[in-house]
This record gives sequence, structure tokens and C-alpha cells, in this order.
Amino acid sequence: MKPIPKHSNLFSRQARSFTLLELLLALVITAMVGLSAAAMINATAYGTSSRNSMRKLLVKSKVLSTRLSSSIRNSKEPVQPSTAQPDSTDILIIWVADTNNDQAKQNNEMQLIERDTATNELRSYLNESDLSNFVDAGTFRTTALASYTPQVWGTGITDLSFKLSGSSGATVLTSRLTATQGDLTETTVIAASPRN
Repeated sequence: MKPIPKHSNLFSRQARSFTLLELLLALVITAMVGLSAAAMINATAYGTSSRNSMRKLLVKSKVLSTRLSSSIRNSKEPVQPSTAQPDSTDILIIWVADTNNDQAKQNNEMQLIERDTATNELRSYLNESDLSNFVDAGTFRTTALASYTPQVWGTGITDLSFKLSGSSGATVLTSRLTATQGDLTETTVIAASPRN
């Protein structure tokens, strides 16, 4: 038997390096895997953000519809829209209560609810210290906007309308409210009758 020479090709240890093409291919594959992972993380984050926006929008719509419905149900009567002009309007003026039992309207017994078109806020105007007599809806609205401190009920309100239907004994006030949260929109319709 013949001994195997030390420098045989069979046992030689030659150092092999990567070619430029192999390095570029490895970089491209790594970049594609990284971009895929980033896209999945981004999609997951967007889904979570979208769900949070939807939850906030639904809560906002529910709170505002409950507040409007409660204000209408607890009022004595709507002033605008009225049975004489039941057409749809974007403001609501209600006679909250006859606090002094004189069967006459005073400004301290009135409430204005409207959407501020500049800020998209739903606002309520009520001033229990204004003891002047109620003249008409237009005068009251002007007074309320000029001198009452508004209470902001909600933001992101892009549309609001009120319509009165029925006879004076059984009136139904329908309101339509559109709220937004991020790029989501929700429209709620509320129908309620004043207690009279």
C-alpha cells in the first residue's frame, strides 16, 4: 500500500470566498425579507389604529345621540323647527321648562343646540341668568351666540339637521347627526318626542 502524499487535492484546505454576485444576491434577499416584515408590521399597526378610530367614533355617536335624545325628551316643546315650519333645519331651539309656571317663554328657559360650521363642534347654549322675555327664534339665537358661553358636546360633527313631524299634540323631532373620527364617518338618526 502506498502512502498518500501530504499535499493531495483530496485533503487540501483551500479558503473559498464569496463572489460579488453571491453577495449582491444575499443582500437582495435580505432586503426583500426585511421589506415584507415591515409591511406586515405596518398593516398590523394600521389595523389596530383603524379599530381604535372605529371604537372612538361609535362611542362619540352614541354619547351625542343619547344627549340629543335626552334634551328633546326632557323639553317642553321645540321652538325651531316648529309646527308652523317643520322643514329641516340645522339648528334646534327648545323650550326646556316653564321654570316659573307663567306659561310664557323667557330666555333662561330656552336652549340652542347647533353645529359650529367653522370648528365642526356640536354646541349647546343655555343661560339660566338671562331673565329677558323670549321674542323669537332668530333673536334668541343671535343673543345666545353673542353672549352665552357655549358648552361643547362633541367635535368632528360634519352635518346636523332637525325635522319636526306630526301634529301639535304628538310631535316627533328627528335629528340626523354625522360624526367623523380620522377617515371614518358615522351617521346617526334620532327620533324623540318632547314631554309637553
